[in-house]
Amino acid sequence: MNVVLSFPTVVFTFLLVVCVLWWLASMVLGGLDTDIDAEGGDGLADQLGLSAMPLPLALSILALGGWLTSALLHGLVGDSGRSLAIGAALGVFVGAIVVGLGLVKLLSGPLGTLFATEPAPTRRQAVGSICKVRTVEVNERLGDAEVVTGVLKGSVVEVRAAAGRFRRGDLALLVDYDDHTQRFVIDEVDELVTPD
Repeated sequence: MNVVLSFPTVVFTFLLVVCVLWWLASMVLGGLDTDIDAEGGDGLADQLGLSAMPLPLALSILALGGWLTSALLHGLVGDSGRSLAIGAALGVFVGAIVVGLGLVKLLSGPLGTLFATEPAPTRRQAVGSICKVRTVEVNERLGDAEVVTGVLKGSVVEVRAAAGRFRRGDLALLVDYDDHTQRFVIDEVDELVTPD
């Protein structure tokens, strides 16, 4: 117990306690989370692997790796019954930080893939997809269709076309999207590109 509460291990003990309290608070309060969003990919956080995962997870790994290393080195370098000399304590502290950061860097690859996110497709990206009309007919004021190909496959979207051109079950091509009304304009689809 003396090793855990003496310098340099006490620094990692404190950080580990903060991380455990953070995780407990997250479970109780429902999702406290802080991410480092490094856009450029050339920063120090990216080089150390900190931007690949949520900050609380990276700090927890750093704290655990540093705490284990510090406690083990403290036990090996000095007598567990007394404190280390300043030089040895600083050496153990630096070594523990290096091992903790190395552990974060090592685990950032496999854990980073779990936290990778991609932006959702935009509605405009569905232009060029094929849809199947769901309403009785499509006109300039009314019409719904289910997208059957492309990035919004399975989505039901509002569509517009000249009256009398499309009825329920017809396949059509999404040719334009109006951002203001959030509706697609449809046109006839070439038989060569109809899905099976």
